[in-house]
Amino acid sequence: MMEIDSIVPDNVLLGKSNLEISTMKPTVSVVIVTWNSEDFIDGCLTALFDQTYPHLDVIIVDNYSTDHTLEIIHAYHNLRLFKQNENLGFSKGQNIGIAEAIGDYLFLLNPDVILAEDHIEKLVTVAEKHPQAGTVTGKLLLSDGMTSRQPTALIDSVGFYLEKTRRQRLHGYQDVDSERYNQQHDIFGGCAAASLYRKAMLEACKFEGQYFDEAFFVYKEDIDLAWRAQLLGWKSIYTPCAVAFHRRAFKPNQRSDVSPHIRMHSIKNRYLLLIKNELFANFVRHSAYIIFYDLKILIYLLLFEQSSLGGLLRVIRLLPEMLRWRRFIMKHKKVDETYMLAWMK
Repeated sequence: MMEIDSIVPDNVLLGKSNLEISTMKPTVSVVIVTWNSEDFIDGCLTALFDQTYPHLDVIIVDNYSTDHTLEIIHAYHNLRLFKQNENLGFSKGQNIGIAEAIGDYLFLLNPDVILAEDHIEKLVTVAEKHPQAGTVTGKLLLSDGMTSRQPTALIDSVGFYLEKTRRQRLHGYQDVDSERYNQQHDIFGGCAAASLYRKAMLEACKFEGQYFDEAFFVYKEDIDLAWRAQLLGWKSIYTPCAVAFHRRAFKPNQRSDVSPHIRMHSIKNRYLLLIKNELFANFVRHSAYIIFYDLKILIYLLLFEQSSLGGLLRVIRLLPEMLRWRRFIMKHKKVDETYMLAWMK
């Protein structure tokens, strides 16, 4: 069940210019999914409503927060809030928000991200110049603060890529920001913590009413969407001119700090990714890397993390659904194995 708490009419769009809208600029719908986000949401929304881009439609989907998140959100006006009666997960929360969006672009934003004031404007400028770009993402810098916009020395993400093992990696994670990260270029995909998505791309990638695959629930759902978009012929671009600051909750290589529930989904979602998106020829080419890595995963689970073995059982139960996704993706595939192989580092 879903409760719509506060609505602005569809013709009312939000921005720093106090509703003085330039009709020459495309609409951007901002979708934020919250769940017990009281530590971050105030700083996130303050920065969002301070954006220089004048044509915003702000949507918040709250996954049944039990802290003070909703009280903080209620202090802000000119947004649409959709309250859920249970935690539906990040993927379904995003799908609810995207379905309600009126924008030509969707900007997906995590509550723990603070944007520089021209962030959205810079992303839209790049997207308008590259019509085949389904995703545009900026430079995410690591932040230890909840409200500070002061630049940090370390990169959080400038997009992500896949290893030959098909393990996902954040480009630049914990590297010192330098000139090497100041060049615009194509990437495999952008982190959904703060990325701009073209609505036409999302519609092309939608299957059975889902933009993000709701079977993922949380974690790696943005990688799944990026992989699918690449297969369907859409580009993804990183631009250094759009800067934001991310207080990352789920840190790479710190698995013990993540809840058992999230760890289980992480295991499950690795195999959902492969079943849906992997091209057979590329799997064969990298099979030694993939199989060896999966053997290490299995040994680790058996010895140290039996609680995540249930994720493998969920993969089996979800197999018919994943094969339906795969048939849809392969039917609409626009690129060949060689193109996709270039993204497997």
